[in-house]
Amino acid sequence: NFEGCSQLASIDFLSGGFQEFTCLRRLHINLNSCRNISSLAPLEKGLASCVGLQQLTLVCTDNLQLQFIASLREGISRLTDLGELNLGFKNCLGVTDIQPLGLGVQDLKALKVLNFDFTHCSNLCEFEVLKADMKYSEALTHLHFNFTQCSLLPDLDSTVRMLGDL
Repeated sequence: NFEGCSQLASIDFLSGGFQEFTCLRRLHINLNSCRNISSLAPLEKGLASCVGLQQLTLVCTDNLQLQFIASLREGISRLTDLGELNLGFKNCLGVTDIQPLGLGVQDLKALKVLNFDFTHCSNLCEFEVLKADMKYSEALTHLHFNFTQCSLLPDLDSTVRMLGDL
Protein backbone atom coordinates (compact mmCIF):
# COMPACT_ATOMS: atom_id res chain seq x y z
CA ASN A 1 0.00 0.00 0.00
CA PHE A 2 1.62 3.20 -1.22
CA GLU A 3 -1.50 5.35 -1.01
CA GLY A 4 -0.77 9.03 -0.64
CA CYS A 5 2.98 8.73 -1.23
CA SER A 6 2.98 12.02 -3.11
CA GLN A 7 6.79 12.18 -3.34
CA LEU A 8 7.05 8.74 -4.96
CA ALA A 9 8.11 9.41 -8.58
CA SER A 10 9.04 5.90 -9.72
CA ILE A 11 8.01 2.32 -9.03
CA ASP A 12 11.22 0.80 -10.42
CA PHE A 13 11.57 -1.15 -7.18
CA LEU A 14 8.53 -3.24 -8.22
CA SER A 15 10.10 -4.47 -11.48
CA GLY A 16 11.57 -7.61 -9.93
CA GLY A 17 10.02 -7.59 -6.52
CA PHE A 18 7.55 -10.45 -7.08
CA GLN A 19 9.95 -13.07 -8.44
CA GLU A 20 10.57 -14.45 -4.96
CA PHE A 21 6.85 -15.03 -4.39
CA THR A 22 6.25 -17.94 -6.74
CA CYS A 23 3.17 -19.09 -4.78
CA LEU A 24 1.51 -15.65 -4.91
CA ARG A 25 -2.18 -16.01 -5.82
CA ARG A 26 -3.60 -12.55 -4.95
CA LEU A 27 -1.92 -9.21 -5.43
CA HIS A 28 -3.30 -5.80 -4.50
CA ILE A 29 -1.18 -2.76 -5.40
CA ASN A 30 -2.47 0.59 -4.17
CA LEU A 31 -0.79 3.58 -5.81
CA ASN A 32 -3.71 5.88 -5.05
CA SER A 33 -2.68 9.56 -4.95
CA CYS A 34 0.95 8.87 -5.85
CA ARG A 35 0.76 11.99 -7.97
CA ASN A 36 4.29 11.95 -9.41
CA ILE A 37 4.31 8.50 -11.03
CA SER A 38 4.19 8.83 -14.83
CA SER A 39 4.72 5.23 -15.93
CA LEU A 40 3.74 1.74 -14.82
CA ALA A 41 6.42 0.10 -17.01
CA PRO A 42 8.28 -1.48 -14.05
CA LEU A 43 5.18 -3.57 -13.32
CA GLU A 44 5.45 -5.38 -16.66
CA LYS A 45 8.39 -7.51 -15.57
CA GLY A 46 7.14 -7.85 -12.01
CA LEU A 47 3.73 -9.11 -13.09
CA ALA A 48 5.12 -11.46 -15.71
CA SER A 49 6.90 -13.38 -12.94
CA CYS A 50 3.60 -14.04 -11.11
CA VAL A 51 2.52 -16.90 -13.34
CA GLY A 52 0.17 -18.45 -10.76
CA LEU A 53 -1.60 -15.20 -9.91
CA GLN A 54 -5.38 -15.60 -9.74
CA GLN A 55 -6.49 -12.14 -8.62
CA LEU A 56 -4.92 -8.76 -9.44
CA THR A 57 -6.10 -5.39 -8.20
CA LEU A 58 -4.22 -2.27 -9.24
CA VAL A 59 -5.50 1.06 -7.93
CA CYS A 60 -3.94 4.18 -9.45
CA THR A 61 -6.64 6.72 -8.64
CA ASP A 62 -5.71 10.43 -8.69
CA ASN A 63 -2.30 9.93 -10.32
CA LEU A 64 -2.21 13.16 -12.25
CA GLN A 65 1.14 12.51 -14.00
CA LEU A 66 0.35 8.95 -15.07
CA GLN A 67 0.41 8.66 -18.85
CA PHE A 68 1.92 5.34 -19.84
CA ILE A 69 -0.14 2.30 -18.95
CA ALA A 70 0.42 0.42 -22.22
CA SER A 71 3.30 -1.51 -20.68
CA LEU A 72 0.85 -3.38 -18.46
CA ARG A 73 -0.28 -5.34 -21.52
CA GLU A 74 2.67 -7.74 -21.62
CA GLY A 75 2.68 -8.37 -17.88
CA ILE A 76 -1.07 -8.94 -17.69
CA SER A 77 -1.23 -11.14 -20.81
CA ARG A 78 1.19 -13.62 -19.21
CA LEU A 79 -1.07 -14.20 -16.19
CA THR A 80 -2.78 -17.22 -17.70
CA ASP A 81 -4.39 -18.35 -14.41
CA LEU A 82 -5.85 -14.90 -13.68
CA GLY A 83 -9.54 -15.16 -12.84
CA GLU A 84 -10.14 -11.62 -11.58
CA LEU A 85 -8.68 -8.34 -12.82
CA ASN A 86 -9.54 -4.99 -11.22
CA LEU A 87 -7.91 -1.85 -12.61
CA GLY A 88 -8.76 1.57 -11.19
CA PHE A 89 -7.49 4.70 -12.93
CA LYS A 90 -10.08 7.23 -11.76
CA ASN A 91 -8.94 10.86 -12.25
CA CYS A 92 -5.78 9.96 -14.19
CA LEU A 93 -5.87 12.94 -16.50
CA GLY A 94 -2.76 11.96 -18.49
CA VAL A 95 -4.19 8.64 -19.68
CA THR A 96 -5.35 8.95 -23.31
CA ASP A 97 -5.34 5.42 -24.76
CA ILE A 98 -6.25 2.11 -23.11
CA GLN A 99 -6.24 -0.15 -26.17
CA PRO A 100 -3.16 -2.09 -25.03
CA LEU A 101 -4.97 -3.13 -21.85
CA GLY A 102 -7.80 -4.61 -23.87
CA LEU A 103 -5.37 -6.52 -26.05
CA GLY A 104 -3.66 -7.95 -22.98
CA VAL A 105 -6.98 -8.96 -21.43
CA GLN A 106 -8.09 -10.95 -24.48
CA ASP A 107 -5.29 -13.45 -23.77
CA LEU A 108 -6.71 -14.31 -20.34
CA LYS A 109 -8.75 -17.47 -20.94
CA ALA A 110 -9.50 -18.09 -17.23
CA LEU A 111 -10.80 -14.55 -16.60
CA LYS A 112 -14.17 -14.53 -14.83
CA VAL A 113 -14.27 -10.98 -13.38
CA LEU A 114 -13.13 -7.84 -15.21
CA ASN A 115 -13.46 -4.35 -13.73
CA PHE A 116 -12.03 -1.20 -15.38
CA ASP A 117 -12.63 2.21 -13.77
CA PHE A 118 -11.57 5.22 -15.81
CA THR A 119 -14.02 7.69 -14.24
CA HIS A 120 -13.05 11.33 -14.85
CA CYS A 121 -10.15 10.45 -17.17
CA SER A 122 -11.11 13.50 -19.17
CA ASN A 123 -8.29 13.15 -21.73
CA LEU A 124 -9.10 9.55 -22.60
CA CYS A 125 -9.89 9.59 -26.31
CA GLU A 126 -9.23 6.04 -27.52
CA PHE A 127 -11.79 3.43 -26.61
CA GLU A 128 -10.60 0.33 -28.40
CA VAL A 129 -10.74 -1.84 -25.27
CA LEU A 130 -14.28 -2.91 -26.20
CA LYS A 131 -13.82 -3.44 -29.93
CA ALA A 132 -16.34 -5.80 -31.46
CA ASP A 133 -13.54 -8.14 -32.59
CA MET A 134 -12.11 -8.48 -29.07
CA LYS A 135 -12.25 -12.04 -27.80
CA TYR A 136 -13.02 -12.15 -24.11
CA SER A 137 -12.76 -15.27 -22.01
CA GLU A 138 -15.70 -17.64 -22.31
CA ALA A 139 -15.46 -17.96 -18.51
CA LEU A 140 -16.27 -14.24 -18.05
CA THR A 141 -19.22 -13.83 -15.67
CA HIS A 142 -18.74 -10.26 -14.44
CA LEU A 143 -17.86 -7.28 -16.62
CA HIS A 144 -17.83 -3.69 -15.38
CA PHE A 145 -16.43 -0.68 -17.25
CA ASN A 146 -16.81 2.84 -15.87
CA PHE A 147 -16.09 5.73 -18.24
CA THR A 148 -18.19 8.38 -16.50
CA GLN A 149 -17.10 11.92 -17.40
CA CYS A 150 -14.71 10.79 -20.14
CA SER A 151 -15.95 13.52 -22.44
CA LEU A 152 -13.47 12.95 -25.31
CA LEU A 153 -14.55 9.38 -25.96
CA PRO A 154 -16.42 8.73 -29.21
CA ASP A 155 -20.08 7.78 -29.32
CA LEU A 156 -20.61 4.76 -27.10
CA ASP A 157 -23.94 3.60 -28.53
CA SER A 158 -22.41 0.91 -30.76
CA THR A 159 -20.20 -0.29 -27.90
CA VAL A 160 -23.16 -0.64 -25.57
CA ARG A 161 -25.02 -2.63 -28.24
CA MET A 162 -21.98 -4.88 -28.72
CA LEU A 163 -21.84 -5.57 -24.97
CA GLY A 164 -25.39 -6.83 -25.15
CA ASP A 165 -24.16 -9.56 -27.51
CA LEU A 166 -21.47 -10.87 -25.13
